[in-house]
Amino acid sequence: MVREDKLSNREFKSLVAKTLAELQKAEIKLNDFCETIRQQIDCSSFDIKRLALDALDVKAYATRDNVDIQGTIPANLVTIAQTSG
Repeated sequence: MVREDKLSNREFKSLVAKTLAELQKAEIKLNDFCETIRQQIDCSSFDIKRLALDALDVKAYATRDNVDIQGTIPANLVTIAQTSG
């Protein structure tokens, strides 16, 4: 017996809609997290700011024409920010 693994058009649309809704929720949570960090950083000491940059693995690369800043947000930090507000 051959199993059919293809989604119907309706199932596919439903899956896409569900995924988009989850992404929108994640974007809101990420924006809330970033705002919380911004507020905390503004009133922090230099040492605390340095710890935050290390925790977020921030790296900056600069050339004459461009500045590229990269970092990561660990999933456990987003969870903490969601529940502590």
